[in-house]
Amino acid sequence: MNNETTNSYLICAFIIGFITFSLLYVIQPLLPDLTTSFRLSSSQSTLALSTSLIGIVLALLLSGMLLSKFRFIWLCVLSLLAASLCNLWISTQTQWCWVLTLRFFMGLFVGIVPASFIAYLSSTETPKNLPYIVGVYTSGTVFGGLVGRVIAVVGADHKGWSFPIELISIVGMIGIAWVACFFKTKTAKSPVSNANKLTFLQGWKSNLTNRNVVKLSLISFCMMGCFVSIYNIIVFRLKLPPFQLSGLTISLLFLTHGFGGVSSLLSGKLTTKFNSKQVVMACFCGVGIGAIFLSVDSFIVIFLGCSILTFSFFLAHSLCSGLVTTFSKTSKHQAASMYLVSYYLGASVIPIFNGYLWQAFGWSAVLISLLSVTVFSIILAWLLDEAVITH
Repeated sequence: MNNETTNSYLICAFIIGFITFSLLYVIQPLLPDLTTSFRLSSSQSTLALSTSLIGIVLALLLSGMLLSKFRFIWLCVLSLLAASLCNLWISTQTQWCWVLTLRFFMGLFVGIVPASFIAYLSSTETPKNLPYIVGVYTSGTVFGGLVGRVIAVVGADHKGWSFPIELISIVGMIGIAWVACFFKTKTAKSPVSNANKLTFLQGWKSNLTNRNVVKLSLISFCMMGCFVSIYNIIVFRLKLPPFQLSGLTISLLFLTHGFGGVSSLLSGKLTTKFNSKQVVMACFCGVGIGAIFLSVDSFIVIFLGCSILTFSFFLAHSLCSGLVTTFSKTSKHQAASMYLVSYYLGASVIPIFNGYLWQAFGWSAVLISLLSVTVFSIILAWLLDEAVITH
C-alpha cells in the first residue's frame, strides 16, 4: 500500500471515529436544556443518552449476524448515514417519546459502525498497519466526543438545543460523503464474513464461564456507568448555585477528555514496565481521587478532578479491553464483544440510577454511589488471576 492510500485510510478512520462519537455525545451537555424544553426531571432527561447506549448494546449483540450478510465497509457507511439522519430528525421533534425513539435507533446504527469498520480493516489490512489505523480511529472518537460536547454547550447558549444537533448531523453527512467516495473503488474486494452461528454461541458460553472475563466485564459495567454519570449530572450542578456558570465556561470542562486520548496512548508503554493488574488498580484509585475533588465548590478544583478521573478512566479502559482478550482462552472476539456490551450497558443503567439520586438527595449522594462502585471495581481487579497478566 502506497503512502497516499495509507494516509487516506487514516483520514477515513479518524472521520468515522469522529462522526460516531460526536453524534452519540452531542446530547450529553444538552440535558439541562432538554429538561426545560420538554418539562422533564433531570433523571428523565438522562434517558436521551441511555436509550442510545442501549441501542449500541443491541447492535453489538447482533453485529456477528449482520457481518455475515453484508459488505463490511458499506454496512459501516450506511449505518453512519442512518445515524446522522436520525440525529437530524431529533432536532425537529416536540414530543419526548419521539426523541427517545430516534436516539435508540441512532444508537443502534452507531453500534454497528466499529464492528463493521474493524472487520473491514482486519480483512484488508496487514497486521502491521492495523493497530496504527485503529489507534487513529480511537483518537477520532475521543476528539469527536470532545467537539460534540463543546459545540452542544456553546451552540445551545446562543441558538437553542436543536442547533448543535443539526450542525453535528450536517458535518457528519459531509464526512460520510468523503468516506463513501474513497471506498467506492475499493469495495469490490471487500469480503463478507462467514460467521458460524454455533461457534458464535459457543464462544459466548465459553466466556461467560471464564471468571476473569466476567470480572473484567463487571469492571467495564461499573466504571463506564460512573464515567457517564459524572458528565451527565455535573452539567446540572454547574448551572445551579453557587456556580451558575455560562455554557461557554462549562464547555471548558469537556476539554478534559483530551487527557483520555493521552492516557490511551500511554497504556501500551506502561504494561511493558509494570504489572497490568497493579496499573489497573492504581487507575481506579485515580478515579476515586478525581471523584473526591468533585465535592469541592470550586470550578478549578472540579476541572482538576475531572482531568484526573478522565485520564485514569481511559487508561483503565485501554488496559482492561486488552486484558479481556488475554484472559479468553478461545473466542477472543466474543470476549471483546462481551466486554463492550457490559461497557455500554453500564453507561445506560447506572446513570439513570444516579440521576434519581441527584434529584432526591443531591450531589453528595451521587459521589458516594460512584465511590462505592469504584471500590467494588478495585476489589474485582485485585481478584484477577496474577499469573496470566504478569509481564
